[in-house]
Amino acid sequence: MLPPSSRVNGATGSDVPWPLCMAKSLSLLFPTPKLAFLMSFSHFREVFNSSVQSSVSYFNFTVSVSDPYVKIYLLYNGQRIAKKKTHVKKRTLNPVFNESFLFDVPCNEGLTNISLEFLLLDWDRVTKNEVIGRLELGAKIAGAETHHWNEVMNCPRKQIAEWHKLKE
Repeated sequence: MLPPSSRVNGATGSDVPWPLCMAKSLSLLFPTPKLAFLMSFSHFREVFNSSVQSSVSYFNFTVSVSDPYVKIYLLYNGQRIAKKKTHVKKRTLNPVFNESFLFDVPCNEGLTNISLEFLLLDWDRVTKNEVIGRLELGAKIAGAETHHWNEVMNCPRKQIAEWHKLKE
């Protein structure tokens, strides 16, 4: 049992420690960053089309606004072979990108060794750009992202949109 001063509500006898309750309420107010994007793949042309749509608001304790942008890497056997990036959206926590990118996939390799990596970054003129969140999609990647990848592979040339939680 915690002393009353460390409880959220000492009058009601709640046993939730203050730091834990505060962290829980902050996660509700400021959710983990999410990224919405469309993906399609053309087997005939061996081309990935990825359209970054928008990002859900995120919270950074160090600043009240940021200058976010997204980098997308095409990976082959874990090696980055192509890179694209969106324009920087100045002074916002709710960026809307609406930008499309085409990636040429190595011929005759299949998609078992291909993956896409998405990085949401905070642009900074003085210091190194800070990574806000990242996501990797591919045939060998496990997790909730697998559903989107499989849907794109099973529906060629059809753009499939989905929201993804980014990892830190």
